[in-house]
Amino acid sequence: MEKDKNFWFGKRVLITGGDGFVASHLIKSLINKGAVVVATVLYKKPISTLEIIRGKRHQIDTIFHLSASSIVSDAANSPFSAIENNVMGTVNILEIARINKIPRVLITSSDKSYGDHATDSLENIPYKENYALRGLDVYSASKACADVLAQTYSYQFKVPIIVARSCNIFGPGDLNFPRKMF
Repeated sequence: MEKDKNFWFGKRVLITGGDGFVASHLIKSLINKGAVVVATVLYKKPISTLEIIRGKRHQIDTIFHLSASSIVSDAANSPFSAIENNVMGTVNILEIARINKIPRVLITSSDKSYGDHATDSLENIPYKENYALRGLDVYSASKACADVLAQTYSYQFKVPIIVARSCNIFGPGDLNFPRKMF
């Protein structure tokens, strides 16, 4: 049960990757709870994320960073792009949060940050949060790098960050059809 059913009412939320599968569901949920939501999307950027944060009319108090290169095979085919999107995209959000003293930041990550633990005798599946991060492919490494940077900003600059490492998420509106086959 929610402690404060009205927590999100009036909160000013920035969601990156607003046209993505998870973000679109989050936006709907937050709006239903009375939050004021601003989202960045992949192809239509009338104003930059930095302008959104710095703009007085938005006064963002929460960031959900959901934007990323999220398809493992795409990252393998275009490593530079995946690293730029997943690592530098996260660094941009972390810097914005640090400079503007944003009180709540969620960085979405992946269980792939843990690498392959299927045959590991010390750290086996299911994953535990204290397992070592070890990206064994470009996608996994880019997510692990972003995770470590988020931890660094939390520790060094005291930015209030949560990193969520989810595994395959699917449901209504998911357009990644190959993932649904497993």
